[in-house]
Amino acid sequence: MRKISTALTATLVVGLAAAALTACSSASTSPTPSATSTASWSKVQSAADKEKTVTLYGNKAATVGNELGLAFEAEYPDIDFNYVQGISATQEIQVDQESAAGAKGADVFLLTDPIYADKQVSTGKFVSPVGPQAQNAQWAKQVGKSGYVNISIDPYLLCYNTNLVKTSPTTVTAMLNDKSLGNQEIGISDVIALGTIAGYKAYQAKLGSSFLTKLAATKPRVYAGFSVIAQALPAGEIKASLAITPSYYEAMSAAKAPVKCTVPTDAPIGVGYQVAALKNAKSPNAAQVLVNFMMTDKGQSILNGTFGHSPIDTTSKLAAFSYKGLDDPATVTAFTQNFDKLFKG
Repeated sequence: MRKISTALTATLVVGLAAAALTACSSASTSPTPSATSTASWSKVQSAADKEKTVTLYGNKAATVGNELGLAFEAEYPDIDFNYVQGISATQEIQVDQESAAGAKGADVFLLTDPIYADKQVSTGKFVSPVGPQAQNAQWAKQVGKSGYVNISIDPYLLCYNTNLVKTSPTTVTAMLNDKSLGNQEIGISDVIALGTIAGYKAYQAKLGSSFLTKLAATKPRVYAGFSVIAQALPAGEIKASLAITPSYYEAMSAAKAPVKCTVPTDAPIGVGYQVAALKNAKSPNAAQVLVNFMMTDKGQSILNGTFGHSPIDTTSKLAAFSYKGLDDPATVTAFTQNFDKLFKG
């Protein structure tokens, strides 16, 4: 039986700089599944059925988790799928704590933080995929040194409430210049994770170094992440949103909310997702089965939806934005302080 939940989250601005360089050691006695043939993969699947359950931590909308769970349980009816939705930075801390304590929690982690993912080379917290999809040459190129898989790329979408905005913006520049969007009528995300900073830096790269200053001039309303914006926008608390990821738009669309979104033509930027089976998973075989499923055509269709792209899609021009320099706490602190001065001071 699927269980979909939203984890309690908190704004982690104070802890971001420390989190950029901190990693806990992993502790687990779980056997590491391995598969080098069809026969050995069948053994992994059989063992997964006996484990009965698998838990995924992730930051895509709960609707994506539900759809993924439906499809996964249809293919693996003996395994119950659980999804805990939250903010990557918060869940990184939770995964670290579970690993250090040897506690049961996540079996698989879906995140948007390649810096954190790469650091797990030294901690051994991640387990490399062993399923048949990982043997595919295209997917093999997406496996990081620590064992994670680059699994999805989502564009940042420009969104507006159709009841409140009659001329739909198609560029970020047009939104910033729209005089009808006054004080606190544009929603933006607070700096709650390294990915948020990377996104703002990507906008600066596309639109110029003065982007944040121009954005601040519109006096936007600052929210604790996309999930909160996805509630405020259809409710009419704000008229438009600078950025939101597709899974939240699709959730709003499913709820028939008066919201439309588009990829801005002047700033098409994308956030990359990583996924990994965890060393201390309570269901290590089911974790491998889930990661493999997420790499299949069915899993990719669900994860990427209408706007997202598969990392192995050679026709896509959307690349994940860079986190370069964000492993330096001083850089993170400086950006956060400037953001707070511009938008909260």
